[in-house]
This record gives sequence, C-alpha cells and structure tokens, in this order.
Amino acid sequence: MIKVLIVDDELLVRTHLKYLIDWKMNNYEICGEATNGLEALRLIEKTEPHILITDVTMPLMNGIALVQTVRTKYPDIQCVMLSNYDDFEFVRDAMKSGVFDYVLKHNLNEKTLLEALDGAKGLLSEKKRAYPSLDQNNLLTLRNKFVNGLLAGLYHVEEIKRQVELLEVKLGAANNCAILLIVDDYRKISSETNFRNISLMQFGIVNIIEEILKDHGDGVVAHVSNEQFVLLLSFRSISSQTAVDQSIHALLERIKLCLKNYLNLSATFVLGKICRSLHEVKSSYDNAVALLDQRFLRGKSSVLKPGDVNSLTHSFSGVIFETEQCMLDDIRGRRYDDALRTMNGILDSIVSGKLDLHSSQVIFHDLVNTVNRVCKENDIGLSKMYLTRSHLDIIMNFESIDDARGWFVSLFEKLFAEIDGSGGKYDSPYVNSAVRYIHAHYSEDISLGSVAKHANISSVYLSKLFNEQVGIGLPEYLNEVRLKFALELWEQGGHELKDVIKMCGYMNYPYFFRVFKKKYGVTPKQYWELRKFQR
Repeated sequence: MIKVLIVDDELLVRTHLKYLIDWKMNNYEICGEATNGLEALRLIEKTEPHILITDVTMPLMNGIALVQTVRTKYPDIQCVMLSNYDDFEFVRDAMKSGVFDYVLKHNLNEKTLLEALDGAKGLLSEKKRAYPSLDQNNLLTLRNKFVNGLLAGLYHVEEIKRQVELLEVKLGAANNCAILLIVDDYRKISSETNFRNISLMQFGIVNIIEEILKDHGDGVVAHVSNEQFVLLLSFRSISSQTAVDQSIHALLERIKLCLKNYLNLSATFVLGKICRSLHEVKSSYDNAVALLDQRFLRGKSSVLKPGDVNSLTHSFSGVIFETEQCMLDDIRGRRYDDALRTMNGILDSIVSGKLDLHSSQVIFHDLVNTVNRVCKENDIGLSKMYLTRSHLDIIMNFESIDDARGWFVSLFEKLFAEIDGSGGKYDSPYVNSAVRYIHAHYSEDISLGSVAKHANISSVYLSKLFNEQVGIGLPEYLNEVRLKFALELWEQGGHELKDVIKMCGYMNYPYFFRVFKKKYGVTPKQYWELRKFQR
C-alpha cells in the first residue's frame, strides 16, 4: 500500500482530499495530516510516507521550504504541490526544486488527484516501491505532464535531463522545434458529441501522431487544451534548414492524411522557430502561439511558418459608408446578386488589407447591423434570422474568413427569402398574409384553420388559393418551413433532437419522423450521419 501524507493549513482542503477518492481501493492510504511544513517533517519521521501532497502557502514553514528539505533528507519521497493561480511563481520554484507534479485547487477532482498520485507512484525509487517499470498509461500521462511543464518553463536543465531519461522521451538536447496542432471546427464538433467521444478523439489524435513519430525518430506529442496539441521535434541528424523544412513538410502531410482518413478531422499547424536546447523550447512554443492570429486569414488546414507570414493591420473604421449605402440600395431594390457581390467584396477587403481578427469583427458587426436595419424596415423578426444564437456569439466564434463568408452568404440569402415572403410575393393578399403568419408562428401549434382565421378567410377558400399560387398545400408548406428551421437549428449544434423538434412546432417525434423521412428519404439519424461524412 502506498502511504500518502497530506499537508495543508486549511481543514476544508484536507477533508476534501480525504473524501475525494476511495484511497484503499486505489492502493493508497493516508498515513497522516499536517497543517504546516514543520509539523509535516516530524510526521515524515514517524510515518515514512511514499508521497507528499502539500499546499504552497502555509504558516511557520511553507510548501517550497518543505519540498526543498524533503528532497535533501528524503530523496525517495515524491512531492505533489497544490496551488492557486496566484501561487504560480512559487510553483515554478517548486518544480525546479524537485516537485513531481502540481494540481490547481480549482481543478482538483477525482481524476486529477488520481493522475497526480499514479504519476508520483510511477517515479518512486526501487527501494520504496514494488513496481519494476511504468505501465503504458502512466507513461503517457507523465509525458504529457512533462511536455506541458516544459512549455511553461517549469524545469531547470538538470531536471529536464532526468525527466527525458526516466520517461523515455525521444528528444535530442539541441535543434528542437515546437509545432502547434489546432483541430479545425472544434467548437462545432464538441457541441455535437459528448465528453466521452471528445476524450476518445483526443486520445486518437495523440495515438496516431505517436505512431507516425516512430518513423520520424526524435519527437513527442502532448495534448495542451481542448483543440490544441503540441509536437516537439528534434533534428540532431539533419544539418541544413532546407532538409529540416522538407522533413517537417513530409511529417505534417502524413499527419494531415491520417487524421482525415481515420478520424475525419482537418487541422491547422503553426511552427515555432528552431531553438538551441530543450530548455529553450518554451520560446519556440511562444513563437508559434504568437502566430495563431494569422490562422483566421490563412484558413483551415493550413501550415503557418515564422518566415512566411505578414504583419496584420489594425483598423477600426468598419464598412465604408458609401459601400454600405450601395448594398442597402441593392437589397431594397431586390437586386440580390449585386448585394451579394458587394458583401463578398467587403470580405475580400479583409484579406487584401490583412486585417487582424478584431478589425474583422468590426466589419462583421457592420454587416449584421445592415441586415438588422433591413429586417426592421420589413417587419422581419430577428429571431428568424439568428434562431436561438445571438449574432454576437456567432461572429465572435468564426475560426476563419471562409467561415465568415459562408455564414454571411447564408444570412443574406435568408434575408432575401424573408423579404420576398413578407412583402407580397404572391398575387393574393390572403396567401401573402398566410405565408407571413406561417414564418412568424411555425414553432407554435398552428393549422390551416388557425392560419385562415388570421387571414380572415374560410379554410376551404384559403386552401384553394394557396395550392394555386404556391404550388403545394398549406400543410405541406408549413412542414417545409419547420423542417428547414429544424435542420438549421440542428446544424448549429447545442440542442438535442427532441428539443429541436419541439422548437419547430412538432408535437411528437413519430410525426416528425414520418414527415422527415417522406421529405428526405432517410431517418434524421441517417441524414445526420451522411452530413458528417460529407463534411
């Protein structure tokens, strides 16, 4: 049984730790508790713990002094530090003093605690443990922790050498490079699936890249956060920059191909500069992070390099007034093709002007305000244009200029359809009134009778006029409107299918199922699988 000593001056924290996991079932036991470093040192003599979990800030002797003493007197004990955000500089010193791992208190849960304990157990000396080697899961976890600590600059040179040897990390001491991998469309993917599938996807990405790195030679991959992964590569056997560039290009192309074939994912890569030693790899990583803003203009599935990117322009002038008026005149005059050309020209100016993301968002706001202004003039409800998401949320989350262009084209086309539908597209005022009513109330329990009542006409007469002028019956038209909005809601993500059905006016799933299959020839689930495959 692995013995653990808990050191924290807060009773609530110590109590939380004691009840956070089933210690015995996980082969651990709490051998004691202390409220400060001095008390902990006395308990270490009596209890001989294998692992020490300690807070940073404590009276009499803080966690940093305690760890330094433990590393000198009891080198076999592995130390795990608990910290808050504002303790980060202390934690940096602690890592340099030999702390194995640290856990932020706001992230403390069963999973993070067990990961820290299992990692520390894996590094116990042969004298203090009965585990001859690390198992594969522990090794992956420890490597990931090590790489993230390396990127944060938490280790001194000697500790880096020790960790590389212990964790069997295949990295040379010189000519190292950090490469960021960003999963494209991550927000959309995460909104359409559950946590377990996201975890499996992240594991799959790491697993695929690890297999590819075996052929490359020197390299390691780690998950940084959400859609971000990092590759650390070494080029000790390659002398020229051209050879390095060719090696990286071949590696990234292979990773791209495998991610697409096996996980149906695309990714953007951002290269940092080559650095002289592993101790300096943080600067290569920071260099890559600084290039991330370029991704918006370069688009998805691109490769960004330090030498071939341009400085971005800050400009908060937005859409030129004359251009905005020209676009408004075209929309009011129903010259929709001209309005779309003007809108696309505005988006093209973002690319040609090399505007940064914030400057681009100012232009997006101006375009949305133009749409909103036209909606107000035509008495079109904004909920029809943006459904359940606010336009601010949408434009703040574009990953690329191509995302923005696709969304604005769709928005403008929806606006044109609403103008035609609400302004008198059909000869009969009763039919126009019915169409407007359906578009405004499709989410409610409406029928031919209620629509006819609103139009102040008999159901029989309205049904006849509607068939003649629209070309389909009113119930069929209502179903088409509802299905259209159901698909748009579903595409946006963030909603269960059962909620989408209710929001679009269907009272029960079986009826929606029949209508959907009649319209598209497949079930909703089959339709969605086909859509994901096509993407």
